Amino acid sequence: MLVLSRKINESIMIGDQIEVIVLDVRDGHVKLGIKAPRDISVHRQEIYVEIKQENTQASQQNPQALASAARALQGSVSKKIKQAVREETQQASLPLSPKKEDSLRSLGKALKPNSGPPTDAETP
Repeated sequence: MLVLSRKINESIMIGDQIEVIVLDVRDGHVKLGIKAPRDISVHRQEIYVEIKQENTQASQQNPQALASAARALQGSVSKKIKQAVREETQQASLPLSPKKEDSLRSLGKALKPNSGPPTDAETP
């Protein structure tokens, strides 16, 4: 373990992207500021342990139940997207261009894997 001493407003760098700054020291407590890219998770140790435990429990769930939940979510997402597209098209009072319509169909297929070509009921 590396041990460093820092005063208030001094910092340390972890790699090129993470900076840890000492903001305050009072009554046996140290207040730290952490500058890191958004794609790097920063958690207190006790929260990190809870997240790891929840992830472990979730990974041990019944795969069939998870697959069923995923299918249910895909269907609801597709319906919501279709409704939003219809509403926006109606508000604009303009028909969709063929290019936009193809883009929306591709998006729907990406959200609903293993589906065949859209049926008449699925087209707006």
